Amino acid sequence: MQIKVKRNAGLCLLQDGGRWGFRHLGVSISGPMDRSSFRWANWLLGNDANAAVVEITLGQTELEVTQPGQLVVTGADLAATLNGKSLELWSPFTVKEGDELLFTKPMNGLRAYLAVTGGWKAPSTLGSCSTHMRENLGGLCGEGLPLAQGDTLDSVGGDENILRSMPAWLIPDFNADYQYAVIPGFQFSDFAFGEREKLFNLDFKLSKDCDRMGYRLSGSEICASNQSLISEPVLPGAMQVPPDGQPIVLMADCQTLGGYPKLGRVFSLDLDRLSQQLPGKQISFRKISLHEAQNRVENFNLKFET
Repeated sequence: MQIKVKRNAGLCLLQDGGRWGFRHLGVSISGPMDRSSFRWANWLLGNDANAAVVEITLGQTELEVTQPGQLVVTGADLAATLNGKSLELWSPFTVKEGDELLFTKPMNGLRAYLAVTGGWKAPSTLGSCSTHMRENLGGLCGEGLPLAQGDTLDSVGGDENILRSMPAWLIPDFNADYQYAVIPGFQFSDFAFGEREKLFNLDFKLSKDCDRMGYRLSGSEICASNQSLISEPVLPGAMQVPPDGQPIVLMADCQTLGGYPKLGRVFSLDLDRLSQQLPGKQISFRKISLHEAQNRVENFNLKFET
């Protein structure tokens, strides 16, 4: 299976499960922004859970099939078409030489995931091909570059007889109203009661300052009693509060250390959903316990045991 990038005005990145085990060296985990959609894409084709996919942000991408094979698209609805006809998402499909895939614009969500049987082929750097542009790691040539016009992608190859179907009730609607779950962190009590309750009683808006490193929120100012801390390890999902009081949710390409106080961490499955929202979206949060979060993860993992 092989495809060629004919046109790309959006952002297309090769991503696998991420670059784990190197945070002590200052290397971010990276990997897909929406890990749930990434995982479903590989499951639907019977791939290894960490097989490389293409993360397509915003759309404006045209691909030409130069060798036949099987593909699937999960995640956002970017008004994808195959040879000019609407493409069914979350369902494997077969393509032949000369077919054209077009991703136009966001209709429901922001990031789509294009997977191929066996995964896409790319060199491994520090155990991963995940593209991290700021750290110049991963990608098609191992230099942290996004896919560009003229690039050719080859599949690793795998068993094309393992195809699965996705129950309709499991397909997310990223446009629906939603409350994002937050697990309070150990610095939660450092915020005055009235300040921390703002997070769960007021709406925020995603600002235009959103990328793979962090999502900045705008809304009522949240003040921390201790505005600056000694830098300490941080992970994707951490909700930092800088001196201006506008929270920042750290995302897949976040730094490994941070010195701002943290209210808590956006629950991992909800962080996936948050990564699908466009700037300007109204966002609200709710508080959950660690126990509830663990149960939700366990229930999610059970869906992949069939």
